[in-house]
Amino acid sequence: MMEEKRLSWWGDVTTSNKEETIKKNKEIIGERLELFRIIKGVLEDAGIEFFLEGGTLLGAYRNGQFIYHDNDIDVGCVNKEFVKVREVLDRNLPDTVTYYHRTDIGGCLTNAIGCFPKDGEKIVDSYGQEWPLNMVDIYNYIYSEEEKSFRLDHDRVGRDPQGNPKWIPEDVIFPLGSIMFEGIKCPCPNKPKEFAEILLRGVHSGMKTIMTVCGPIPADKIGLTSMHDQILINQFFKNIRHQFYFSQICKINDIL
Repeated sequence: MMEEKRLSWWGDVTTSNKEETIKKNKEIIGERLELFRIIKGVLEDAGIEFFLEGGTLLGAYRNGQFIYHDNDIDVGCVNKEFVKVREVLDRNLPDTVTYYHRTDIGGCLTNAIGCFPKDGEKIVDSYGQEWPLNMVDIYNYIYSEEEKSFRLDHDRVGRDPQGNPKWIPEDVIFPLGSIMFEGIKCPCPNKPKEFAEILLRGVHSGMKTIMTVCGPIPADKIGLTSMHDQILINQFFKNIRHQFYFSQICKINDIL
């Protein structure tokens, strides 16, 4: 019997419930996109610059779609924009939608705002925390004058395994470009592929094996050191008509 593996960042999607999760996400995609349109409209009407990031950017870059074993929609703002977001949401969110400001997620320091329907369904992550099933996360990106670069304000994703910030050069984010996501034209980083490579590099650090339907493969045997390697491995398994997924709790498991 194959060992259960976690497929999403927070551990709510596993190899045992993946198909059920995909089915559920397909059922609520309309609700999820409606929430995204609301948040997108509120930010745009207030003149706040934002961009797709995380798993949402990966899905948009890959095929313009939501990754159906993902669990939210992710956008980012640089700090000068992020500091305005709560006031804008307070003034302009409809009565059916609320938000909370998060500074700690699973023991990781962060600075993020989660927007969700007041009466929406809930899920429980691997830490036992309850989260809205339908949520748009807004993440903060901090600028360094010394580095002339930005980093995600999240102590796990925004840092490498040694704890060093993952600096994203200014020209990788700006000027913002555009990308299609589920038929919606959205702002995105100027260089979306490079942005994702920097942000998600090392997220899988410490992974011992990659699980496939053929069984576990030692990560050190296939040189899983970069996003490029992950793409090549994924394409390989597609070529031999096998489904591929990562065992680590990260959103890069279904990138291309």
